[in-house]
Amino acid sequence: MKFMRMFSVIVPVYNVEAYLRDCVESVLMQDNSDYELILVDDGSTDNSGALCDELCELARSRDNVGSVKVVHQENGGSSAARNAGIRCSSGKYLLFLDSDDYWIYNDTLSMIDEEIRRSNADMVVFRHEKRALDKNLEFGKKLGSYISGAADLRRMLLNRSYKCAPWDKAVRREIFERHSLLFPVGKIGEDIAYCASLLEYCENIRHIPHSLYAYRMRGTSISHGNRYTRLRARMEALETILAQNYRSEYVPIYVAQEYACLYGEIPKDLSRRDYQRLSEWLPLLLAAKTPRNMLVYAGARCLGYRGLTFLLGK
Repeated sequence: MKFMRMFSVIVPVYNVEAYLRDCVESVLMQDNSDYELILVDDGSTDNSGALCDELCELARSRDNVGSVKVVHQENGGSSAARNAGIRCSSGKYLLFLDSDDYWIYNDTLSMIDEEIRRSNADMVVFRHEKRALDKNLEFGKKLGSYISGAADLRRMLLNRSYKCAPWDKAVRREIFERHSLLFPVGKIGEDIAYCASLLEYCENIRHIPHSLYAYRMRGTSISHGNRYTRLRARMEALETILAQNYRSEYVPIYVAQEYACLYGEIPKDLSRRDYQRLSEWLPLLLAAKTPRNMLVYAGARCLGYRGLTFLLGK
């Protein structure tokens, strides 16, 4: 297909009228206008849908900004909204931006663009920082010079700087097309499986070791749901990944790290069946022999997963 823009920035929108303007403004202030911004209103019940249309019209009246389009659809969840954005996008590279978050620097796209042109990357990974809701917004400034390089994926996975999130990555569009890559709809842990797919399909991965993305901490978001919901989401995502039989040497490390996170989410009233499943997966930890993982492995081998959970007071 003919690429209309270098970047497609896809923003799933649902009931975020208090934060959406800041999110959109952080994109419109970019010093690189070779982008299309796609706002996907996922059946919002507040004023978010109308605000999307308003911001689109506002962007059209400004100079030196990329194109903005709005998609309205019935509520289907963040995965369905992202998929809708993917289907109507035309950029060479895709980025995702949550509608209550924002980019910190107005040269974010320029830095990613420079890295892509220098290395022909399939994926560029960058860092994020968490921001409290009441913290003053800081965006619109330039980062300027920066250091980048080929991603040391093993190190990034072991220190958990490769996150199971779609919003800290710019991914070549051809990866989505070649592998029919979309987000699984109806799954809470969809980001975990998606990021495993990227490790499998992207060969040239570059890393910008700077925080370009501001992640706002909102207690009402899905990622802050109850412990059992988060546990089940991770377990279902791991089952999905393990069923794929991926060949990448990095996917087992990624899976081990995600599995290690499970013990921090285990409620004491977890069913016997789920405990059994977790115990069967214990050898997964051996792909990432960090001190933390080996402690969990040894404790579970000696005490059983249920015993380890009670010992840790989870």
